[in-house]
Amino acid sequence: MAAIELAGVTVVFGGMTAVDDVGFSVEPGEIFGIIGPNGAGKSTTLNAISGLVPLTRGHVAINGSDVTGDPFWKRCQKGLSMTFQTPRSDENLTVAEQLLAQLRCAHHIRLGRGASKARARVHELLVATEMQDEASRLPGELTMGELRRFEFARAMGNRPKVLLVDEPSSGMTSDEAIMLVRSLRAIADSGVAVVVIEHNIPFIKSLASRLLVLDAGSVIEHGDTAAVLTSDVVKEAYLGTSTAA
Repeated sequence: MAAIELAGVTVVFGGMTAVDDVGFSVEPGEIFGIIGPNGAGKSTTLNAISGLVPLTRGHVAINGSDVTGDPFWKRCQKGLSMTFQTPRSDENLTVAEQLLAQLRCAHHIRLGRGASKARARVHELLVATEMQDEASRLPGELTMGELRRFEFARAMGNRPKVLLVDEPSSGMTSDEAIMLVRSLRAIADSGVAVVVIEHNIPFIKSLASRLLVLDAGSVIEHGDTAAVLTSDVVKEAYLGTSTAA
C-alpha cells in the first residue's frame, strides 16, 4: 500500500489554476522529489497534501485512508508530518528541551516512567539527525543546516508515515547539504515516505529515486530521476542541457 497517494489534485485561486490534475503515489521508505521553475505550483501541491490549502478537485490518501476533507491536524494524526521553508522554533528553549516539550504535549506525558521514555525518544531523534552535540544549544546558535536537521527531528517525534519537506537545501553549504541528505535517507530507511520540494538539482539528484516535474501547475514529466533529468521536455522547460548533465 502506498504511504501517500494523490489523484486529480487541482487547486484554483480566484479563477487562476495553481495546480492542475496532479497525481502520484509514494511507497514507504521512498524519497520522492518535486521540481519545477518558480511559480510552477510546487509549494501549493505540498500544501494541498497537508490540508493547508483546500482542493478544488481531487483526492489525497494517507496509508489508504482518504484525508481529502481533513484539516492539517487530523492528517497529522493519520501519519503526516511536515517541515517548512522557514524553520520555526522557540528561541528560549534548547534543542533537547523543545523536543521533550513537544513529546510531552503530544502524548500528555507527566513526570515518572513516561517522562523517562520521552527523554529516551529525544535521544533517539538527536542521534538519528546527528544533532546530539547540539542538544543543549538554543536555536539562535545553530547554523541553517543544523536548524534544518532540528526540524527533521521535531517532525519525526510522532513517528509519522509521511514526511513533507519544502526546499531543505536553501541556504546550505555543501557540507551541510551532505549531512541533510544523510538525515533524510535515515528517515526513509526507517520506513517513512519522504516527499521533497527542491530547486537544487544536484541535491535532489543525489537524494530522490523518482521525480515529478511541474510547470505552470501541470505535470510535464514523472519517473526515474536519471531519466527525468535527461528528458528533452524537462531541459527545455526548466533545467537547460548543461544543468541536467
